Amino acid sequence: MLIFLDETFRELNRDGEKHKFGAMCGVAIPIADYTKIANAVYNMKLQHLGKDYADNSELKGKDLLSKFAFKQHATRPEGSTNIKLVESILQFLKKSKITAFGCVCFDQSMQSFSCKDTRVLDATFKSLCERINIYMKREHYEKKAIIIIDNRDDGTNGRNAEAITNFLVKSAPGSQMRSSILEIPMFAISQAKNIGIQLADIVTTIIGLRVTEFPEIMPLYSQLEDCFYSWKDNGGRTHTTLRWMGGPDKGVRKTTKSRAIRISYPSGKRA
Repeated sequence: MLIFLDETFRELNRDGEKHKFGAMCGVAIPIADYTKIANAVYNMKLQHLGKDYADNSELKGKDLLSKFAFKQHATRPEGSTNIKLVESILQFLKKSKITAFGCVCFDQSMQSFSCKDTRVLDATFKSLCERINIYMKREHYEKKAIIIIDNRDDGTNGRNAEAITNFLVKSAPGSQMRSSILEIPMFAISQAKNIGIQLADIVTTIIGLRVTEFPEIMPLYSQLEDCFYSWKDNGGRTHTTLRWMGGPDKGVRKTTKSRAIRISYPSGKRA
């Protein structure tokens, strides 16, 4: 299973106060289905925006879901090709039973999704690993997920990769996930016709706009909600593959205070 993740950094403006947050979100695509899904996305791009776009342009949430695109959709929906393309993609994801994942974080120490200490895995990444692990064990038992994250800079990629690997290899909670998550995360760029990262970008943009309370995004977000995987814990509480961490009390899901996981090294040495 390929888990493609992308990130966005935004602000929620509410009652004159600004609340910065980061979101890392994406999709799970079975390896055997990747080519079929890539071809289907190409055909949707071709149908809505023409051959030049389909051949040469990547899916970018900031362009397809710009304020201008929504304004055009409100005034002339029959010519709103950008929004219609995104609607088609969301309908396809639901029909194909593609699962969406996400972590929205308002905690200022972790909302950049950048592990500063490779001995410590931020609770954001831990939360994503937990949800991927549960999904894989429940729906794809005896198979492994490969985490593929949108490329940033070499330093951030390196620290995040080392922290994730250390968590999965050297911590007790992480070692229980190794049967369902490959210990080595990977990084990719959307410009290389990477449809998985491009779909993750669309999902991340929709979730980011939802958190900023952009009203026009709600019809699309409602469609995306069908792609979140949900389950109940032993106490009967429902969880989904989208996690909210912190944030303003009103209108944003509350969570318990997040904690980073510190990894112990033999003799105090780092890997």
